[in-house]
Amino acid sequence: MSRLIVKNLPKNITREKLESSFSMKGTITDLQLKFSKNGVFRQFAFVGYKSEEEAKAAKEYFDKTYVGNAKISVEFCKELGASKPYNAPKKRKLSKSEDEKVSNDKEMNEKSKKKVKLDPFAELKDDKEFSEFLKVQRNLGNEAKQVWGNDFDIEKETANTKKSEEVKKSVVNVKEKPNFEFTVKLRGLPYNCKKKNVRDFFQPLKPISIRLPPKIKGIAFVSFATARDLNQSLIKHRGFLDGHRIDVVKYEVKAKTEEVKKEDKVYKDNEPAEEDICESGRIFIRNLCYSCTEDDLEKLFSKYGPISEIHLPIDSFTKKLKGFAFITFMFPEHAVKAYAELDGSIFLGRLLHLIPAKAKPDKVELPFENEGSSFKKEKGIKQKAEANKSHNWNTLFLGANAVADVMVDKYGVKKSELVADKESKESIAVRMALGETQLVNETKKFLELNGIKLDSFKDLSSSRSKTVLLAKNLPAGTKAEELQEIFSKHGLVKRVLLPPFGITAIIEMQEPTEAKLAFRKLAYSNFKHIPLYLEWAPNDVFDNSNAVKTAEKNDESVKTNQAESEEKHRVEESDKNKDEKPEEDTTIFIKNLNFKTDEESIRKHFEKCGKIYNITVARKKHPSGRLLPIGYGFIQFQHKKSAKKAMKELQNSLLDDRTLELKLSRNSLSDGKGKEKRKINQKEPGTKILIRNIPFEATVKDVKELFSSFGDLKSIRLPKKLTGSHRGFGFAEFATKSGAKKAFESLCESTHLYGRRLVLEWANEESGNALDFARSEHFGRGKEMRSNAKCPRRVHTS
Repeated sequence: MSRLIVKNLPKNITREKLESSFSMKGTITDLQLKFSKNGVFRQFAFVGYKSEEEAKAAKEYFDKTYVGNAKISVEFCKELGASKPYNAPKKRKLSKSEDEKVSNDKEMNEKSKKKVKLDPFAELKDDKEFSEFLKVQRNLGNEAKQVWGNDFDIEKETANTKKSEEVKKSVVNVKEKPNFEFTVKLRGLPYNCKKKNVRDFFQPLKPISIRLPPKIKGIAFVSFATARDLNQSLIKHRGFLDGHRIDVVKYEVKAKTEEVKKEDKVYKDNEPAEEDICESGRIFIRNLCYSCTEDDLEKLFSKYGPISEIHLPIDSFTKKLKGFAFITFMFPEHAVKAYAELDGSIFLGRLLHLIPAKAKPDKVELPFENEGSSFKKEKGIKQKAEANKSHNWNTLFLGANAVADVMVDKYGVKKSELVADKESKESIAVRMALGETQLVNETKKFLELNGIKLDSFKDLSSSRSKTVLLAKNLPAGTKAEELQEIFSKHGLVKRVLLPPFGITAIIEMQEPTEAKLAFRKLAYSNFKHIPLYLEWAPNDVFDNSNAVKTAEKNDESVKTNQAESEEKHRVEESDKNKDEKPEEDTTIFIKNLNFKTDEESIRKHFEKCGKIYNITVARKKHPSGRLLPIGYGFIQFQHKKSAKKAMKELQNSLLDDRTLELKLSRNSLSDGKGKEKRKINQKEPGTKILIRNIPFEATVKDVKELFSSFGDLKSIRLPKKLTGSHRGFGFAEFATKSGAKKAFESLCESTHLYGRRLVLEWANEESGNALDFARSEHFGRGKEMRSNAKCPRRVHTS
């Protein structure tokens, strides 16, 4: 509980004085002094703190202390509906004298109730002479009625005549009411137009009523007696009055049924009900603390179910919260549960007030067919509507036109020479792909130097940021000031990271609400005649530690050079070892590994047994996107004797306070058996690269020209169909690992050939033979291939 009640305050206490004293123990989110209807201070107040710990510390510190001459008491507030039931005070026992007085009073009351009024003529009721005397004195009987009967009839007649006259007057009044059924509306009248001018405009017609609204100038309502006059008045449409063209339109009086419907609608709109939440799953929250954030609300409401949207409005001038928010749940039943439990609860020192909200209106309107809309326009509108729902984190995407513009500026050639150079034997598509690759690599270096983690974009399962936007498809030469100008219209821009060529950018906004507004307004909008592609960046896109590391490296350049040389030497040694194929039965399965143990610690533990070919720690992907170790791994030695030595000497040895269990694995990494080994082999760099998503327009010559610029090629192969065209993938084998590695790192990011992005993977050593073998089996040439292929023979059953 983060809300306190302070009792027995002095009458002369002020809000400022109370706030200054209680703010010593934490951040105050709410402070209310309570007054009566007459403005008299009731000597208690409510104080709200941001956290329960602060409220607890304030209670312990201020309870039973003095403010002025008054001893105050500080208690935790109770939630709404949690008050104790009222206990009536016990009745005290009466003394003997008090008891006698009460009994005497009861007797007196009983006697007063029994008293009855006496009739003075009770004894003379049976006397006939007395009854006749009463009749004469009081004018009772038939004779009295006959005497005053005439007067009674006259009064009746006068009353009837008055009623008939009132009815006649009402009928006359009804007949005298003018009929406004035949009415026209005039627009475009002069400012100082009068009724006489309107009457002259309609001559020789005679209107029965002319009405000029006093507060609205330029319009008038004119009524006629018959429909014939109405039709003749419409002929005056587009006529002139004092040099002004007048529009004359028939005006229809709204029926009473429409007014009734409006009243019903207003009544329904004002009627608060939980049915709105059941349909929309949306809640309106008010009386929020002004220091509240979206994370605070998400932490509170996510207990009840997944949240699809949180909208926390802020003031555009002061940049402070407005004190209310909207929360939309993915499932309406979760919203109903949250509404029932959190309404009236205390959150950050304030009482929450939840109200059912209607569904968010869909503002996307597709163009009508009769407006000449095209498929392109409709597609653009749909893309803008769904921009917030989908993402494709290709950070280094560059438009083909922008790449051409940058290359023209960089090399000082004309665009026509770059695109259509007849003298050059090199393919235009290959030339553009190489230019794009160069720009991508330079952009990558710039982003990494400025603390951007590019690896975070590859993990699609990671959560998205609420303030960082990725802007792509920018025209060449875009400046940071231009982007800041268009984004600052929707909120405060914290920073803009723009590479030298200005083709892609990362924009960070100050407030999440402003970032959402900018995304909604600018996604797929035209920026310099090109649609602007916006996506939400991952949460951990900025690596602050990276900037610190780079600064330290610049200060200690000598140490870094030594470290780099040592690492290069180690990589070269490992490459030499990997060039030699390991012997059979050299893989050991390591069990009971510590979760903190990595490949380097395993290498140090096993390196005394012999040359190590490969080490792998098995990992599992966490829902957050991180890879976590699962307690086992594999180590493969170069020679069989090294594996046997490790089994003898290191069985049940300690590594990171864990006893290792070793077992010899019969399946080597080169067999291609086992899911874990297959994954390891695919990620391991070699000399052969598998190229996917090759455009069907590309030829072997195009692929060879593209990959030969990074090293010496052994072969380029594109498997073909029966029709003679290739199948959309191929293999590039390099003479050295360094050339293959250079090509892989350069082309794997965002290189497009004939408009299609190339997807690269490390190929297995036998993947090419296996594909050839499968294809030959399909076309009936299996016997010829089996002698050359190392893969096992398939067994066909008939």
